[in-house]
Order: sequence, then C-alpha cells, then structure tokens
Amino acid sequence: MFQRDYILRLVQQVAQVIARAMGLITERKLEDADAELASGYATLGLDRELVGVLDAAGLARLLGDQDRIAAAVRLITHDARLRLVQGDPRRAARLLRSARGLYEQLAEPAQALERELGDAEAEL
Repeated sequence: MFQRDYILRLVQQVAQVIARAMGLITERKLEDADAELASGYATLGLDRELVGVLDAAGLARLLGDQDRIAAAVRLITHDARLRLVQGDPRRAARLLRSARGLYEQLAEPAQALERELGDAEAEL
C-alpha cells in the first residue's frame, strides 16, 4: 500500500512538472522549461541521457511500474515538444521514438496517452 501511494505521488509530481513546463514553453521561457523537465526526470529516478541510450525494454525495466512508465512517456513526449520549439527537430524525433517504444512496453496502453503521443508526432 505504501509503495503504491509513493508511486502515485511521483506520477502526480511529474504531471505537475509537465504542466509547469508547458506553461513556460508558452511564455517562451525555454531554459526554465528545460530545467522543469529535468526535475521531472529526477523525480522518476531517470537519467535524461539514458533515454537516448537505452532501448525501450531497458527503460521499462529501469522504471519498473506501469504508472511510472506512463509518466515517463508523457515526460519524454513533452521534452520532445520542447526540443521542437527550440529548433532541434532531430532530437525531438529521437525523443518521440523513445517515447513511442516505451509506450509500447505498457501492458495496458491508454487512449489519452496514445493521443498525446500521436499529437506530438504529428507536430514533427
């Protein structure tokens, strides 16, 4: 029970990070948005650089829990959006491929998450 509550708190914290980062992107405060997303990776216990190095299965094993995996998919998707706004479409595409691969590791994919990922892919 305690572990489940802890994971749900992490997921909520990541959702708040994403919301703040997206607001900062809208305000064109891109460095602040980048720092905010970096804190989201730290909240999940995920090294941002591992996203580009580990394959989806490895990332999923590292994250362990399905809710943490879904939160990471959202975080990586929004990180890709930031990279696109910063004018780095290649990095954005690489992040989206990682997010898509991680999404496919979910035992029960969610429609809302699929929509978010699809919308970001369409932006490229």
